[in-house]
Amino acid sequence: MITRQGLPQLQRDAKALEGIRRGGYVLLDCSATPECLVIATGSEVHLALEAVRSAQAEGARVRLVSMPCTSLFDAQDAAYRDAVLPSTVRSRVAVEAGTTGLWYRYVGLSGRVVGIDHYGESGKAPELFKKFGFTADNVLKAIRESMALERQ
Repeated sequence: MITRQGLPQLQRDAKALEGIRRGGYVLLDCSATPECLVIATGSEVHLALEAVRSAQAEGARVRLVSMPCTSLFDAQDAAYRDAVLPSTVRSRVAVEAGTTGLWYRYVGLSGRVVGIDHYGESGKAPELFKKFGFTADNVLKAIRESMALERQ
């Protein structure tokens, strides 16, 4: 990834590299069938990873999917797509510091999308990310809301 942000590098094994070539893959899984799927792309993968780890520490079964290229992911066979994003798991959250519209095809109308649908502002990235809700705490809140909605 090329970015001006100082982001930590995630170690990826051969399986993850193959998943990148397929457009999306499970970056962090849970111990059993997930209760919630979190889909993230770009620099937001790091804050989604932090939120998913927090949710897992609370006992939630949450899977993190890195989705670097939706068109490549969509071109995969149905079995692969369902292995990464099981259709039986309806609690879903997508995270991208960009528009939200695209992500509803992956999270459904009852899913949550942490994104922004207007032009941003100039300023320091950490301040702007906090202002626009791109924080691990806000993603964790979206995970909790999505899971609570599915329990109703």
